[in-house]
Amino acid sequence: GQPLRDPRGMIGARLRVAVHLIRAAAAPVHNLLAAVERCHLEVAGVVAAPYASGLASLSDDEATLGALVLDLGGGVTGVARFAEGRVQEIHVVPLGGQHVTQDLAFGLSTGRAQAERLKSLYGSVLSRAGDARQRMEVRGIGDPGQPPVQVVSRARLTEIIRPRVEETLQLVRARISGSPLAGRRLVLTGGASQIEGIVELAEEMFDMPARVGR
Repeated sequence: GQPLRDPRGMIGARLRVAVHLIRAAAAPVHNLLAAVERCHLEVAGVVAAPYASGLASLSDDEATLGALVLDLGGGVTGVARFAEGRVQEIHVVPLGGQHVTQDLAFGLSTGRAQAERLKSLYGSVLSRAGDARQRMEVRGIGDPGQPPVQVVSRARLTEIIRPRVEETLQLVRARISGSPLAGRRLVLTGGASQIEGIVELAEEMFDMPARVGR
């Protein structure tokens, strides 16, 4: 039969439970708890970030019918699959927005702060007419008093950003291969979800409607 949401108070011969176990490194969790407690706050509990993102961004219908949450963070991308009103599985992919910034810094020979600014203001994964003509000056690495300056087109930024975002989404797709995706809905959260065109790219790669979670 259908699994029970809450079997308390019922009579039966056998109780079975399906568990999705999540492991985390002890030291980072301990340091996080210590940092919060030093602010004179009591920690009520610890939950996985993709699960928290799903609770915050999914509608009741999405969580019930089935949805996949992609929490595109700085260092990692969290994945949470929801169905029947609760989380079914969680994964973490070791790629995030910081890797896009590193690619830009390396590809353009510029500093991380400049690369982060370029990503935030002009970053995109979609090639558009006119991108080759839209140009910007990028300060290179060198003498702080007279740093070398190069002129870069917006099309060049897209050439650097898109492959890394595609790689991240491909890793996510590989992790959830074989999982049932009832409802077929994709919700993107996290800082990197603000990159222009990422919703369209995710729809294309996962073959399902996508939106940015608020």
